[in-house]
Amino acid sequence: GANGANGAAGANGAAGAAGGAGSGVAVVNLLVNDPNCAFGGTKFISSTGVISFACNGGAGTSFGSGLISVGLCDSSVSLSLQSVYTGGDFMMSGVTLKDLSSACNGQTLTVILNIKQPGSGVEKYGVSNTYELGDVIICTRRLSLPADSETNTVVFSGSDCSNQNQAGPRAGFTLSNMSARDLKDGAGALAIQISS
Repeated sequence: GANGANGAAGANGAAGAAGGAGSGVAVVNLLVNDPNCAFGGTKFISSTGVISFACNGGAGTSFGSGLISVGLCDSSVSLSLQSVYTGGDFMMSGVTLKDLSSACNGQTLTVILNIKQPGSGVEKYGVSNTYELGDVIICTRRLSLPADSETNTVVFSGSDCSNQNQAGPRAGFTLSNMSARDLKDGAGALAIQISS
């Protein structure tokens, strides 16, 4: 006989589990003649209290590095922020995570960079109109990692990052627009989050 009519659609499945909490990382800019960095640089404090220094100098620099946890899939990932000297300023060139476990494969990794807040005496160093003081820069990527490896590297650069404020010219933001000196100092400078 003829096939019967299709049955009614089933109910929606249950929502997936919430992603793990983000890890806050403190970044402290160091002035020229700092005891740890003669030409200035950055002190980088991980969420576990590990402190490291990265000093300015040369044509490019990694101005922050430390160990962080990105949730249940990896408890110790190496993170660094890169900048390049353009002749007038150190401009952001990348955010790198190393030693990332394959257990994070298929998840979405987000790095949040907070621009310093406007206030009395606070100066914006970058000349690009694609970001302003108080904006939030979000770098995100769905991870595609090979199996059975604990040493994967993910690099965010250029158009991997966008300005959370998409109004007007800010919609055209790329990471290289941002002066490294405009990253917020201290706690809450950046955060890392991973979600399914």
